[in-house]
Amino acid sequence: MLQSLSGKILIICFLLSFSIPLYSFQLGNGNDNNLLVPEIVLTDVKKVVSCGYTTMVIKKDGSLWVSGENNGKFGNGQTESTNIFIKVHNDISDIALGEKTALILRKNGDLFITGLILTTSKNGLISYECTYENILTPEKIDSEVSKIFSFPDHSTYFGNYFYIKQDSSLFGLGMNSFGELGDFEKKPHPTPIKIDSDVTDILSTTHLFYRKTNGLIMFVDLSIGKIQMCSLPLKKTCNSFKILDDGTLVTDNSGFFGEYGLNPSISTSVPNIIMRNVNDVDMSVYHSLILSNDGKLYSCGGNCKILDTYLSTFGFIGDGTGEPSLEPKYIMDNIDFITTSDYSSFAIDNNGNLWAWGLNNNTSDLLFY
Repeated sequence: MLQSLSGKILIICFLLSFSIPLYSFQLGNGNDNNLLVPEIVLTDVKKVVSCGYTTMVIKKDGSLWVSGENNGKFGNGQTESTNIFIKVHNDISDIALGEKTALILRKNGDLFITGLILTTSKNGLISYECTYENILTPEKIDSEVSKIFSFPDHSTYFGNYFYIKQDSSLFGLGMNSFGELGDFEKKPHPTPIKIDSDVTDILSTTHLFYRKTNGLIMFVDLSIGKIQMCSLPLKKTCNSFKILDDGTLVTDNSGFFGEYGLNPSISTSVPNIIMRNVNDVDMSVYHSLILSNDGKLYSCGGNCKILDTYLSTFGFIGDGTGEPSLEPKYIMDNIDFITTSDYSSFAIDNNGNLWAWGLNNNTSDLLFY
């Protein structure tokens, strides 16, 4: 049973259990064993993204490799899943991944989508009614694109996707359930819409913060239905985490599971400093990875108890104990890149080795409670 948690969190955990597929294999190490400590699963890696039970990797030569659940988002014309990384495409410069959808950017600037796609939407009596299609091979949706980003949505599977074109214009498509695309009528958009111009980068992985060419940081303020300027000197945001320009990692949210590096009982009436000299942060529902400027990797969270067992037993903290941590715990160093999925963690070291740890199968009763 969940201990000392609200009914809301119990409902969240219950609903998430119905999204568990009949396989996982997202660690790509050739078996279905969970890993309590990081293990090298691939080499010569440039970028990794993971969402749900799928992991996608771009190697330094531009080839795209995949592992885990495949509903068509591999884009290889099949739906067969795999427990080891397989090569599916060449000449890839960037990737973005949702629960059931993938965006693939080729080196020539052509942008493709594959997997579950939103095809139409119309205004129903209560909310917008949507139709979907599952495609097995990538379909082109735009050209002259330079960067792509995904903001997964566990409640819809499709999520929201953003990209910056070579002319610095910002576009988005997706469910737009709360106005995330800057369309505050909350209308779903199967095809891309233009959000702004003169954009250089997106600074977040959850809510839309972006930097303009004049240095201003803008964000979609869902509370008032307006795109407005951010006054904080931000380097990146991730949910309630914020990395300031000086590398200070702060949060005004204590969370539920230690995922913010705080005991949930700590007051967050004012921002709490979690760490200094931080380069990057990424988080899932239950845990976070924090990367320092000198390449040291830290992990925290997992303090969610089901059937008298902590979810950290899956190993996503990475310290070998399977125990939760309410504060950032040192895991390893010489790391350049990090990412998380719900119950797994990934890191690329400065030699291009991809390290993976955490959940790699769905046989545990904890996932179905």
